[in-house]
Amino acid sequence: MATALEMDLGGTAWTFHCTSPVASFNVQLPSSIPAVVPGCVHLDLQNAGLIKDVKWRDNETTLYWVAECDWEYRREFDVDAGLLACDKVILSCKGLDTLATVLVNGRPVISADNMFRTWTADVKHLLNPEEGGSSKNNRIQVTFRSTVPFMAEKQKEKALIASNANREEYRGAGWIRKEPASYGWDWGCAAPTFGIWRPIKLHGFKTAWLESIHITHPEITEVAVRMDPDTGTTTYSPPASVPICIEVELGSLCEKALDDTKLAVQIERLMRDGSGVKVLADEFELDAVLPKSLRANTSQQSTESYGAVDDVSSLAGEGNKGASEEASASGPYKGEALEQMTPKHVKKSNGRLEVDLEKPELWWPNGTGLGQTLYRVTVSLVSKATSEILSRCQKRVGLRTLKLVREKDEWGESFGFEINGVKIFAKGANWIPADIYLPRLTPEKYRALLQSAADVGMNMIRAWGGGLYEHPEFYDACDELGILVWQEFVYACSTYPVHDRAWLANCEEEAIEAVRALRHHACLALWCGNNELEQGYVGDTWTATTMPWDQYKHLFDVLLKDVVEKHDGRTSYWPSSPHTPLGGDKGRQDANDPRSGDAHCWDVWHGGKPFEVQRSWRHRFVSEFGFQSFPEPRTVAEYTLPEDHNVSSYVMDFRQRSVGRGNRAIFENLLEWFQMPRDFAECLWMSQLTQALCIQFAAEHLRRQQPQTEGVLYWQLNDEWPAPTWSSLDYRGRWKALHYFARRFFSRVLITGLEDVAKGTVEVHLSNHELIPVSGEVTWRLTDAAGTELKSGSETVTDAPSQANACVTTLDFSAALAKYGPRDLLVWLEWRDRREQARELWRHVADVGESYASRNLVLFARPKHLKLLKDPKITVKVESAASDGSLLLTLNSEHPALWVRLEIDDTKLPPLVTDRDDRPKLPGTPDRGAKIEAAATEEREKDEDIVLFEDNFFHLDGREPVTTLYRGRLTREVVTRALKATAVNMTWDP
Repeated sequence: MATALEMDLGGTAWTFHCTSPVASFNVQLPSSIPAVVPGCVHLDLQNAGLIKDVKWRDNETTLYWVAECDWEYRREFDVDAGLLACDKVILSCKGLDTLATVLVNGRPVISADNMFRTWTADVKHLLNPEEGGSSKNNRIQVTFRSTVPFMAEKQKEKALIASNANREEYRGAGWIRKEPASYGWDWGCAAPTFGIWRPIKLHGFKTAWLESIHITHPEITEVAVRMDPDTGTTTYSPPASVPICIEVELGSLCEKALDDTKLAVQIERLMRDGSGVKVLADEFELDAVLPKSLRANTSQQSTESYGAVDDVSSLAGEGNKGASEEASASGPYKGEALEQMTPKHVKKSNGRLEVDLEKPELWWPNGTGLGQTLYRVTVSLVSKATSEILSRCQKRVGLRTLKLVREKDEWGESFGFEINGVKIFAKGANWIPADIYLPRLTPEKYRALLQSAADVGMNMIRAWGGGLYEHPEFYDACDELGILVWQEFVYACSTYPVHDRAWLANCEEEAIEAVRALRHHACLALWCGNNELEQGYVGDTWTATTMPWDQYKHLFDVLLKDVVEKHDGRTSYWPSSPHTPLGGDKGRQDANDPRSGDAHCWDVWHGGKPFEVQRSWRHRFVSEFGFQSFPEPRTVAEYTLPEDHNVSSYVMDFRQRSVGRGNRAIFENLLEWFQMPRDFAECLWMSQLTQALCIQFAAEHLRRQQPQTEGVLYWQLNDEWPAPTWSSLDYRGRWKALHYFARRFFSRVLITGLEDVAKGTVEVHLSNHELIPVSGEVTWRLTDAAGTELKSGSETVTDAPSQANACVTTLDFSAALAKYGPRDLLVWLEWRDRREQARELWRHVADVGESYASRNLVLFARPKHLKLLKDPKITVKVESAASDGSLLLTLNSEHPALWVRLEIDDTKLPPLVTDRDDRPKLPGTPDRGAKIEAAATEEREKDEDIVLFEDNFFHLDGREPVTTLYRGRLTREVVTRALKATAVNMTWDP
């Protein structure tokens, strides 16, 4: 039986038009334009052919006018008899971006001023009179006002700074509860848009319903982790049972409405295919959960939201609580009369029930080898008289106890995470909005990006505070993949009008809704108040660049913390990133104090210091650091013309948003480490190698410092558009060199070498992130640059401790350095876990993330100065590998070949054609007039897979082969013809 009646108002029945004069922008628009909801103005204009793609060359500059106009969306709809018969028909707008008025049949019902809140109204009494049991020809209008004049007016009241807004008109973005990065950032474009960006629906409710459920359990800390001696895998002993507490919030229209109801609870263990295995089912009389004496005896006006409208028949997202039919006091339409609602009253009641879950399976982060078991909990409000399900809430939960551990120690105060009583080292990256236009994001794109993060061993993502509270699919994917989420409230690099009571009340409602929506996710690791406000945006008084500490603390030390404690209750809160808790208010002003808290380390990129400075870091947890690179040639070709293919061309400079450093910083460091690339394509590739080397320096050092350092999150994982940025995945999701490097430096067991050229020594370190001690063998070889072995040896390692680093040995190469010099020596390191002997897979580069093998290379000189042979004589053997079509690639060389890059040579495939505006025609995109030969197109389309190779940018030592997989869709014959393997020493001209 259906749990509640619902009508989705999204789809293609909408139209929109501009309500502002556009003649001054030299723009002509039709009076009615087709629209898609959820969506946004820019996408609808682009789909109608009225604006150009913002991603193409410098089209961004032609689209600024869109943000300065007002827009109106409208559609008609009918309501069927079943929905109309409900006691309440609730209009629920999950996302209105941002200053919006909603009218139903010409009467205003919602005035919105926050894109992160859900806005609701009871509209039953506004629907057209019943005709034959249904309501016909109802009309909904949603008007969006430009934020630009609103910000300008508010700036007169109090001028705020938004340091990363790309245009002067957007400097007042702190006044608007809208995605800050939509106004531009130092990696993205400025395209603030409008629209109904999340679902809009009608929900029908009868006399009683579930508002929300909150699922908790006692701490789980006494878990024994061990290695299975037969399989070599990690296992654990879970508790015999776990008591599950379910807090329920119910709504009703009258005091007796709940008398004839009961609660039904079902818990299922979810399988990989999404199906569920029932592990518990029970029913509870309501009097046992919520005695009459404790039920609400006071009524609330129907301006309360209806939390259950988004729990009903849905696994994703908690009921949203921030909405009201009344105008927000801080809204843009203050004083505008909204339609008065029918004077029904809502009663709220809260109850609690407990069940015991026998033989539970726990949830663990990625990289532990212990799995991410999830349970689906369904609570239904059922009529005892008819057995009708009046309302139902569902949640997916994982059983785990996750803590932020802060303890005094010899270095100051620790900062690290503990799962089920086991400490873990956080490894990951920072997440930014994955598209300029948020409605374009799909569950498939979220999954692909996060899968790429999991595939290289990441166990944490920092959802950065300049973006948004992501779509439910983001958190669902993190739950399934075992990726912990450091979630920030949406405040970044700005001052904020905390003195404005209405603005502050709006923020509080936003926070409550966000916390209630995400609190049940197993992946949720931390709530953080903001990004970088304590790093220069707070001072003693209001200035042009700072807000006062007392106002700052009211929001970030008190209000948001209280919301988290009241509505979540189990997730730690951290006021800012970076933040220093030691030393009180005075110590707090040094946000990156290495003794405690987390740190943003930008010594290299913004400070202009060499890569080696990262080895001096002593921070407890590094939550930001990074270096830029360009996307690969395939991606650059998608937003440029051939005439743009010079790194200092107008278009390439236009896409660089890190003003002051930008491309200059890329090439300063590139030329410090590598020789001058021979052409445009090699400039792009070598920028990626430079970026990867920089992050490798830091990541390996920080792992060697454990437990002084307990986490490393580089900036950044992904992109919102194709451009030179700090990402390891470009806009298309293609892996840059850094992402392949991450697979190695985030492996569970990592071998590294720390060279001392002056002493002629190399310290060999083993970093073990398994949950158990590991044993195996470290082998090393010293060769000259031609690959001739000069010296070798091995060390047996027994029970290298878990979650720790150990210096295995110190190698003395002083004599060899004196004889051959630093330019002619290479030190090859390898770790073999004893378990790998049973698997016989350690030689596969693709397996390094599994800890069975780890390889590394130590140099005594810059790569550009090494005496490497120009032709290392690389050979590649291509074989069929599996039924999925993947191909096994075996590479060998006669001499050392460093950072071997695999790619498909476009010149060996049919050429791309172009469309009528000379833009390259890409497979799968609409044909805008060009005639394409079918055979060429088909072969090209097969090369559009995002991740073509299991691993890339690896070393060949001139002796041992390396195997990896090609996972694209090209045939063995085509790959054999078009595969190109290029070592860095092959790319430099004499």
